[in-house]
Amino acid sequence: MKQIGERSELAFAAKAIEHELIPSFPFIPVAYDVIVDNGMQRYRVQVKSTTNFDEAKHGKRWAVTCKVSDGRGGARPYNSYDCDFLAIHVVEINVWYIIPTNQESRMRLTFYPHKDDCWYHRYKESWGLLK
Repeated sequence: MKQIGERSELAFAAKAIEHELIPSFPFIPVAYDVIVDNGMQRYRVQVKSTTNFDEAKHGKRWAVTCKVSDGRGGARPYNSYDCDFLAIHVVEINVWYIIPTNQESRMRLTFYPHKDDCWYHRYKESWGLLK
């Protein structure tokens, strides 16, 4: 599973370059995976990937767990103290969701990429938020 996450981090960096953003990776362990520089501002991005899908009664759905260790053996959702954005990669269909952390406070997120009326649709391929 770690390899899938690392591949998504590299895929995120490549996609960021396509969108004329400059990605860089921190050298020390921190709560984010990539720094994105748009020429005027830098954002901390936590990259998550999901390969889990199932046929729910509402069609195909993908879920991802977005949690960070709280340092005491527990976990909590990412927040704007940890990073500025969550970048969720739905690997099977190569779709990205760019979600500001100040808009999300749950540890488990569920995506329906084939539906235009789901909650996260507005963040689907929303690379402009990083510009």
